[in-house]
Amino acid sequence: MKVVDLINILNQIGYDENTELTFSCTDGNTGQYYEIPFEEISFGEELTGKPYEKDQIDIEVDVDSVKSYLHNKGMSMLDDLILDMCDVIAKYRE
Repeated sequence: MKVVDLINILNQIGYDENTELTFSCTDGNTGQYYEIPFEEISFGEELTGKPYEKDQIDIEVDVDSVKSYLHNKGMSMLDDLILDMCDVIAKYRE
């Protein structure tokens, strides 16, 4: 996303000094919403290795700290694996 696109969206929505910006994700399997803590903003030489580089800004979030998301995602994958194994066993028994 270009910075100007984000600024345009924020201007359309409207904001003031009390407006809070959060970062989140939604589990595509369950639709459950998770807020992800903001970590840091990186830019310039630190990000690109090039001095005075302003073409890219990185907003880092800490997905690993969202333990409930990681747990639920792992359990969902485990459920899928169990169902797949049951299908294989059922085919073998036929």
